[in-house]
Amino acid sequence: MRNSQNQIQSHRAALWEAMLDAEMNVIYWEILCRRLAHRDRWLKFSVALTSSGTAIAAWSLWAQHPSTWKVLTAISCILSVYHSFFFHSEIMTKVSALQATWKEMKIKYQLLWEKDQDLATTESWNDFEETKLREAQLDESIVRKDKKLLEDAYRQVLRSRGLK
Repeated sequence: MRNSQNQIQSHRAALWEAMLDAEMNVIYWEILCRRLAHRDRWLKFSVALTSSGTAIAAWSLWAQHPSTWKVLTAISCILSVYHSFFFHSEIMTKVSALQATWKEMKIKYQLLWEKDQDLATTESWNDFEETKLREAQLDESIVRKDKKLLEDAYRQVLRSRGLK
C-alpha cells in the first residue's frame, strides 16, 4: 500500500513539474519570438533608412560631405549583413515552431492534470511518457538560451500559479 502511495505521489509530482516546465517554456519562447520580431522590424527599418538616405544624399546634400556618405554606406552594409546572419528565416521559423510545440505540450499536460492528476491509469501514464519523450526530442539549439529571459519566464509562472 505504501509503495503504491509513493508511486502516486511521484507521478503527480512529475506531472506537476512537467506542466510548470511547459508553461515556462511557452512564456520563454513567446518572449523570445516577440523580441526577435521587434528587432527584425527595427533592423529592416534601419537598413531601409540608411540605404535610402545614402542613395538620395549621395546625389545632392552629402556630395559636400563625402565622409558622412561613406559612414552611412558602411552602416547600411553592416546592418544588412547583421540582419541576414542573425535574423534569417530559419531562426524565426524555428523559434515560432518551438513556441507552438511547447504550447501543444502545455495543453497536453494540463488535460492530463484535469483528467488524472495522479497518472493512475496506464493510459494516462503512457500519454505522459509519450509527451515527455517528445519534449526530450526538441532541438532548441538554434538559438542560445537567454538566462535573463528564462528567469523572467520562471517568475511569470510562479506569479500566475500563486507560488513563491
